This record gives sequence, structure tokens and C-alpha cells, in this order.
Amino acid sequence: MVNYKVKKRILLFCQLPPPIHGVTMMNQYILKNKNINFKYNVDYISLNYAKSIESVGSLNVLKILKYIKYCFHLIFVLIFKRPHLVYFTITPCGPAFLRDSVYVFIMK
Repeated sequence: MVNYKVKKRILLFCQLPPPIHGVTMMNQYILKNKNINFKYNVDYISLNYAKSIESVGSLNVLKILKYIKYCFHLIFVLIFKRPHLVYFTITPCGPAFLRDSVYVFIMK
């Protein structure tokens, strides 16, 4: 009897560079980690609202449209790829926390 182990699927739903700052660099490290990629099937959705550090924290129409796009993309991936785990770095405060709460609601 042969025991084939199916790799679990992980969805990384996180910010990746640019812009370059602590969270995006750690998320990129996790995405490129050989041990994680060997053990799991890794899919990712890169959240990129800002292209530079200066535009972080500001609101514009393009960011709102990206937010809507990311919501639908997340729903699509959750329905059709059915990941076992979702890795998401939530913003701890401010208006971005409310935005991220909707993502958590969708994931749940």
C-alpha cells in the first residue's frame, strides 16, 4: 500500500515590495522560503496599494478600485482553490484596520 501525502495549500494574502519596508520584506521572505514551498503548495495574492513610501497612508480612487479588485480576487481564490491555511498580515490600527477587517470577514 502506497501512502501519497497531498501537500496542503496555503494562500499568502499580503503586501509585497514595492514599497520596501519591514512588513513587505518579511512577507517576501516567507513567500520565497524553500522549506515552506517544499512542504506546502503556496499561492499568493500581492496587495500593492502604494508604489512608494510617500503614498502610504493616503487615499485615492485607484486605491479604492484596487481594494474592490482584491476582494473579488480573494473570494475567487477561496472558492476555487480552497486553501487549507491563509496567511494575512493585518494592519493593527486606523482606517486600514477597518479595510483589513473586511478581508478577514471574507476569509472566515
